[in-house]
Amino acid sequence: FPTTNDDTAQIRLARAMGYPPSWRVVRNLTQIPIPEYLAKQMVDDRGGAAVPANDEGLYMMTTVQDRIYAGDPASQPDGYYNHAAALLAS
Repeated sequence: FPTTNDDTAQIRLARAMGYPPSWRVVRNLTQIPIPEYLAKQMVDDRGGAAVPANDEGLYMMTTVQDRIYAGDPASQPDGYYNHAAALLAS
């Protein structure tokens, strides 16, 4: 599913996570390959493959990557890749 990554969405996501009003959270959904043995260990609620192979035979899963900024990213504020560290700083 696509994510909206405009200023409003970044501010709303930050507020929903408990950050101060001026902070932003930039979220990216990234497809990464995972090893076949690991993909076969993941099953859905019906016992089927939770991570099917794509056309090239690679097993891919979606990861969520957040970058937390103490202000507008364009102004080069302090940035964090870890929510615990960002919440402590806020």
